Amino acid sequence: MSVRAWNQPGFLDAMRQEGDPPTDRVVEQFASREGRNAVKQVLKNLIDSHGAPPPLTGELASYFNQLPDIPGDQQRAIISGQTLFEEYGPEIMLVLACYSLPECYVARKGVQVLSRTGLLQQRPNRRLFQTAQMLIEMLSADGLAPNGIGCRTARKIRMLHGLNRFLIRTDPSWDPSFDLPINQEDLAGTFTAFTAVILDGLRKLRIDVPDERAHAYLGAWQAIGQLLGLRPELIPATVYEAFELKDVIARRQFFASDEGTAITRALLKWLAAQSPFYLPRLPGATVRFMLGNENADKLQIPNAPLEAALLNAGIVVGHAIDEVLGGVQRRRLFRRFGMNLLKGFIAAELQPHGPQIRVSSHLRRRWSLPEA
Repeated sequence: MSVRAWNQPGFLDAMRQEGDPPTDRVVEQFASREGRNAVKQVLKNLIDSHGAPPPLTGELASYFNQLPDIPGDQQRAIISGQTLFEEYGPEIMLVLACYSLPECYVARKGVQVLSRTGLLQQRPNRRLFQTAQMLIEMLSADGLAPNGIGCRTARKIRMLHGLNRFLIRTDPSWDPSFDLPINQEDLAGTFTAFTAVILDGLRKLRIDVPDERAHAYLGAWQAIGQLLGLRPELIPATVYEAFELKDVIARRQFFASDEGTAITRALLKWLAAQSPFYLPRLPGATVRFMLGNENADKLQIPNAPLEAALLNAGIVVGHAIDEVLGGVQRRRLFRRFGMNLLKGFIAAELQPHGPQIRVSSHLRRRWSLPEA
């Protein structure tokens, strides 16, 4: 068995100095002619576009429009992977909020980029909103078809990364010891947060995902990784490799930081507002259960023994009910919290007249969500 690139000496160190060369070249070209303030304005316009065609011009527009779609021979495998999201979307949103994002916050160097705007401390729901919208657009039926909304979203994220990377690395206040912002290793870590971590979170909720479905789900993300500019050497070929890459990056990058703690504290406060009023510490207990004590301690997540006991009991009871009665429809004790997150987004909690999360009518019916 060949040694994967991430296990080769010095490879991941080199990846911390590499961003997305094709995108970075185009942004550099634009910035050298139009200036730094123009890059900032393009970034703002792109963030505010909310699903509309991106407001790009010149070489940025040409580059965006020339980014390739996913080849047709991969579409069947992608569709198979998307069915897992269709079936367990609300549960995946729960895992996203209580596992995937907090695990990203444990990465001391990577979290520096997230903390620079201050928005995650002030409005942590915005990060959840944006990430949930990304998942829905990419993993919905036909989302990754040629020129599908998921492909356009991936291109937009790739462009956002390039613009942000330029602005941060050219800012004199950026500490070079944190390496190149939004580098390939950090992108690979984010990839595992949406693959290995999601699958592990479902397992911890006692939701059984057969190996073939887990591999199909990874297959959809392999295609997404290509769209986002992740190097092929950093895209795991199997679910086992995805977990291996996750663990390798964790050993290298997971350390306590004030920034990670502050962002996590803001996230837990917002999640508590979505929880039953008599269980305000349940989100913290859920995050600690998902992350494990070592990583939860790095984020200074308080212990909540009562809520932790209730959480474990709920998981065991839910699994037992399913075993006795059969079928996945009766094992939904944790769907309500994921549904509350989605309904909160649909209610446009971000702003009274702000962007609402976009969910297809098919998924709304599948997840029993109200129509827009």
